[in-house]
Amino acid sequence: MVNYRPKRDVSLPRSVLRERANVGVTFQSYSLSQDAAGEELKSWSTLATRQALMLPMSGSQRAERAATHTLSVRYVAGLSRDHRVLIGLTYYEIHDVIDVDENGREHICRIRAIEAG
Repeated sequence: MVNYRPKRDVSLPRSVLRERANVGVTFQSYSLSQDAAGEELKSWSTLATRQALMLPMSGSQRAERAATHTLSVRYVAGLSRDHRVLIGLTYYEIHDVIDVDENGREHICRIRAIEAG
């Protein structure tokens, strides 16, 4: 018997996303400035705060990408790979951002932990 598993659609209805959201996430953007000695400083500020559904990626998906988790979240205007995600005390880099159906309602982000606060 062959095990057939159809590809799962990554998009979730808004009601399902709202009911199953399991983490609070903060998206952060950075700005560059200089200190008194002329050294460049990167400072982070909050872009948006949302509830999200966070799921681990399977082993085969991890092998294809460096990302370890997928976030499904309400749309965040301007969100890109230049931003980072704070979940609890852990920071995550964003590997890619997908605007599901390109309708400005939901993002799927693939992320990987970079440091614990």
